[in-house]
Amino acid sequence: MYLSSNDVTSVFIFTVLLNFFDFNPVHLKEEDKDGLTYYAYKSCEKCLKSDCYKSTQKCTYRTATNRYLCFSCKVDNQENKQYYHESDCTNDCTAVGSYCACNGPCFVCTNNLTDTSGYYCDMPDKNCDEDCKLTPY
Repeated sequence: MYLSSNDVTSVFIFTVLLNFFDFNPVHLKEEDKDGLTYYAYKSCEKCLKSDCYKSTQKCTYRTATNRYLCFSCKVDNQENKQYYHESDCTNDCTAVGSYCACNGPCFVCTNNLTDTSGYYCDMPDKNCDEDCKLTPY
């Protein structure tokens, strides 16, 4: 099979154009070590129209990355319930020896037996309402 000069030229032009334009998908899917899936969007409108938002009703904004994020705080890999806000965690986490810890963008109700040395706090800066107004998280 041989390539003609027209084929090579077309591929070359296509490659050059991709480098000149910011070619990004509608959203970027990222996954952290605990299996929490983030969907990052360039605009609030795209976040609000996403399937993620339809299931979680949660779009947030992170100033450091200039991205709108959608994620779900449910149950982590260690079967600990997760919460969006520390106050919700504190209200539910009432068993003796249990406490709330920040892990990623969620708070986790855990206990003294759980190894939390790998936990890290990575909270969004702001919430997005249905009109794309940003409010403190």
